[in-house]
Amino acid sequence: MPIVFDEVTGEIEPPRRGEEGQEAAPRQDAAPAEDFDARLARALRLREERLARLCDR
Repeated sequence: MPIVFDEVTGEIEPPRRGEEGQEAAPRQDAAPAEDFDARLARALRLREERLARLCDR
């Protein structure tokens, strides 16, 4: 069975001025500092638990 390729044509439009700034700007998470502190504490606690399990073997 032969392979048949279809011709594809099209144009890509450059972004408009207003859209450039929105896409290029990095997203900022609205997470408060409390969430970061809680996540950090949890990650450190889990790390300690893993290390303890590795040392028990």
